[in-house]
Order: sequence, then structure tokens, then C-alpha cells
Amino acid sequence: MKATRPTDRDGVLGTKLAVPRVPTAVVRRERLLDRLDNGAATPLTLVSAPAGSGKTALLAAWLEDGRPPGNVAWLSIGAHDDERRRFWAAVVAALARSAPPLKALAIPPNARIDSLLPTLLELVGGLKRPLTLVLDDFHQVRDPATIADLDGLLEHAPERLRLVVATRMDPSFRLERLRVAGRLAEVRASDLAFTLGETEALAAELDLALAPDDVETLWRRTEGWAAGLRLAALSLKEHPDPHAFVAGFAGDDRAVSDYLIAEVISRQPAATLDFLKRTAIVDRLNGDLADALTGANGGDRILAALVRSDGLVEALDTGGAWYRYHPLFAEVLRMELARTSPRELPELHRRAGRWHADNGQPLDAVRHAVDARDWELAGEVAGEHWLSLLISGHGAVLRELIRPVPAEVVRSCPELSLATAGLLLDAGDEAAAEVLRQVARDLDHDLPEARRRRLAVAWTATDLYRARLLGNVEEAVSSASQVLDEHWQRDVADDVRALTLANLGIAEFWADRPADSARHLQEAVGLARECGNDYIQFLAQGYGAAGDAQAGRLDDAWRR
Repeated sequence: MKATRPTDRDGVLGTKLAVPRVPTAVVRRERLLDRLDNGAATPLTLVSAPAGSGKTALLAAWLEDGRPPGNVAWLSIGAHDDERRRFWAAVVAALARSAPPLKALAIPPNARIDSLLPTLLELVGGLKRPLTLVLDDFHQVRDPATIADLDGLLEHAPERLRLVVATRMDPSFRLERLRVAGRLAEVRASDLAFTLGETEALAAELDLALAPDDVETLWRRTEGWAAGLRLAALSLKEHPDPHAFVAGFAGDDRAVSDYLIAEVISRQPAATLDFLKRTAIVDRLNGDLADALTGANGGDRILAALVRSDGLVEALDTGGAWYRYHPLFAEVLRMELARTSPRELPELHRRAGRWHADNGQPLDAVRHAVDARDWELAGEVAGEHWLSLLISGHGAVLRELIRPVPAEVVRSCPELSLATAGLLLDAGDEAAAEVLRQVARDLDHDLPEARRRRLAVAWTATDLYRARLLGNVEEAVSSASQVLDEHWQRDVADDVRALTLANLGIAEFWADRPADSARHLQEAVGLARECGNDYIQFLAQGYGAAGDAQAGRLDDAWRR
């Protein structure tokens, strides 16, 4: 059986919401823990420092000690969270996991994110215990709208809420205003840098055979940079002349990159280095994915051994199933792979795309398929999953992922044409969507029966969206009937039917068929409630309330 990624609500990867484990051979840094304790009295604690400074390790230790007041929500941010809806979906999942009263939060499709924030503030304000939200790797977020959301959240933060942001660069919040008002606590690179005493303690914890003068030299050359100290320790354990190694070690960014290549990467056994380079193309991996990328066996054993070597790989869960390379190390490995084996990159991305597709991770599958320029795989996954991704609120993310696909490729692949058309319809661009629907229609005639069967499902779904946008209730009824008669996979069947009934009810609402609209919207609400899809339930309830209000049933509308 292939391993699957643990996920939380709304499709958010479970490991993104889990507090990372504290590294082995850790040095207790009470001065920094006290600073975080003091910061808990302010709305924002900013932990800002370059990569490898020990931000995540410090926060993990603080949480492991149980020092933050009240509940704690953790979110590890990735590059693909730099999209407003996806970011807030992940935040909502983290908050709901930590504080049961916040499970009522939801982000319905097509609803404005602006409407979420007042609800969030109101629910947090009603909590009986403080709530600390930790956003790790926040430098991945550059979307101005998301930054503005958080700036507004800080401006009106309820008394119970504490925001802790770990980042490589200062976010464009109004920091000076917060600083002057005494509403900001800061931990900077100079604070995170190891003192000489902490470096000596770390060397002792790691059993490094260094003379006191060499420890001081290493401390000065690294300027107390946490990752530099740990990465240096990797080579020191096996180096024939520790004194010479320390004398030649430098801590600036260029020197660290050179060091990683010369003193870590080049010292790896050939088989281990081959494994590291080929598996570094993914953000997170387990043994099965590693085996798929390398074409070998034993990936889980190799990853576990790398974790024990300390500094190269970190485990993302207590079970040791999922791992991540240190970002700087992964970046250097990718550079080395591109330098030494550039022709292998497309095939590795193709393997990663196929593995993620087979293991229920369509967004990652499409991303790697596009990187591989494997348009057939991208079309297959996007064509199969666009509707379910749209239902779960990830339609905008998929739309961005397939944006790099050349127009001539989209127009030559009916699955991609229809998937793109469906995503454009969801975004309200009926004109552009209709062009692609016509392209797919022209390509449909010469396809094998199996592909035409799969396309028929997409056709009916896009027909329904188009009918809803145009207010064509007869077409909506016809399309909805075909979707409802379709045999969907068990895990999405109720969601698809609920969305279909909601869209049908909305089309009937605008066509002034109140009785039919009310019936179908209520059926959608019931199905959405059964399958736990808050997005669709919100959509259907909203239009149901509009129907009640239109009919003068204001009390019923208010209850909805």
C-alpha cells in the first residue's frame, strides 16, 4: 500500500499544522525563551532572521515547554500558500485544530475573503483562553492583499489573539506604528546568534573534539549562525584535521554555499549524494516517494539515517514518515543537480508528478507535471480533478498552476481545454471559457471512447456553470440532470451532487422560479451538511436566505 499525505480539513496538509520536533543535541537558550514569554503580552511577536538562524527550532522549543498562554495554532507556510484564499484556508484549518470554538469558521467558494475577517475577530474575541497563532516561513507570502488582511487583523486584534511571525525578511506591516505603540515584540538575527557560551555548550552536546580556541574561532567565523554551526559539525566529526577545517571555515552566504558543496555535498558517498540530489526536487518526501524518484528501494531507511546525522534532514512528524531537507541545503542540492545532470530534471519532475497523482495530491501532481513539461499528465490530472479542487476551494490555485502551459498546448488537449474553461467559468470569465469549450468540442470527435467518456463529465459540469452564469434555467436543469445521473467516485459523489443542486437552485433563483430554487437549495444544504462541506453549505444557505428575503420571510432569512 502506498503512503498518503496526512491532511486536515479543507485539504490542508496535516504536517503544515504540526509543530516541528525540537532538534537533537539542543542547547537550552533561556534568554530567548524569556523574550518570547514577554512578547506574549503584545499582539505581534516578529522573529525575523536569515535562513538557518534557528527561528523554527526556537519556537518549537518554546511550544514544547508549554510556555505560550492558552491554545496554540501552528502553520508552516509553503510557496504555494502565496494566494489569498489558499493562505486563509490554511489559517482557518490551523485555528480550527487548536481551538474547538473556531471550527465554525469556513471560507465558502466565490465568497469574498473580506467577509471572513470580521467573523474571525468576533469568534476569537469570544474565546475564554488566549490564542497564539504561529506563522512559520512567512517570507513565502508576498501577496499584497494577504499582507493587508493581516495588517488589518493586527490593527483590530482582540485581546485574546497573539500573532507570532517567523520570517527571513520583515513583512510590510506597519511595524513602526506597532513598535511606537508598544504592541510589537521582536527577535532578530543578532538575538538568535549563538553566544560563545552557547556555542561551547553545543559543541559539547555534539561531542565535537575541538580545542577551546577552535570553538571560539568557529563561533567567530559563523557569527553564531545556527545552521552554520550544525553543518560545520557534520564535517568535523569525520574530518582528519579539525583545527585546519575550522581555520578555513567562513560564515558569509557565499562561503556557506561553497562550504556546503565542498565540505558536505562532496564528502557524501556517491550513492547518498545521488539520493540527495534526486529527492531534493520535492518540498516534502517519504520513503515511497524517494524510491519513485531514485528508482531504488530503501528510501525510508536512508531518510531515517540522514535525520540521525543531524542537520541535513528533519522529520515532519513524530512517526518519522515524512521529511524535509533544510531549505538552504535543498537549494544547493537542486543547483548541483541542474549543474551535473540537467537532462534528468524533466524525468524526475515527471516521476514526482505521477507519484503525487497516484497518491491523491493533484495540486503537487500538476505542479511537477508542468515543471516536466509533461502536458499529457498535466491535462490528465487537471481534467480529472478540477471540479473536486474547485469544490474544496482550490480552483484559483489550480488555475495559477496551469497558467504556464502554452496556449497551443491547451488548445491541443481537450482535457486541459475543458479544465481551463471550467476554472475560467468559476472565475466568471464566460467569454474566454466559451472559446476553450469550442476548442474542446472540435477535438472531441477523434478521441477514443474512454477519453470521450471522461470528457462528458467535464462537459456537463461546465454546461451547468455556464448556464448559471447566463441565467439559462432550461440548460441548467438539463446539465444538472446529467451530472446527478453520473456515477461519481464515492469520496466526491455527495460533494459533486451538492454543488450541482446548489448551482441549479441558484440558476432557478435568478430565473424567478422560487419554489424549485428553494427545494434544490435545501437539498444541497442537506447533502453538504452530511458530507461536511462547509463551502457548499454556505453557498446554498446564502441563496436560500436571499430567496426567503425575497418572499418576505425575513425571520427565516435571518436564521439562515
